[in-house]
Amino acid sequence: MDNPAVAALLREMAELLQAQGEENAFRIAAYRRAADTVAALHQPVGEIFEREGVAGLDALPTVGAGIAAAIAEIVQTGHWTKLERLRGGAAPEAL
Repeated sequence: MDNPAVAALLREMAELLQAQGEENAFRIAAYRRAADTVAALHQPVGEIFEREGVAGLDALPTVGAGIAAAIAEIVQTGHWTKLERLRGGAAPEAL
């Protein structure tokens, strides 16, 4: 999965959290900042993961351990279980 696609999933997570009333604004902002970081990378995030593992992703600016693990799951599987669960819990009118 390329960087724009990974960034889009991170942004979607932020939007879904906001739509579902997430009270922790920092959490929403963290996904948005990480999405911006991934989108701006000059190398594929998948290559970083292959070369350095989750630690390499965690070392990226604005990407913490939890988001690094999410990116690793996305890169390895093409899916993000947490996002898919959140999609299922979103009320259509909130979206």
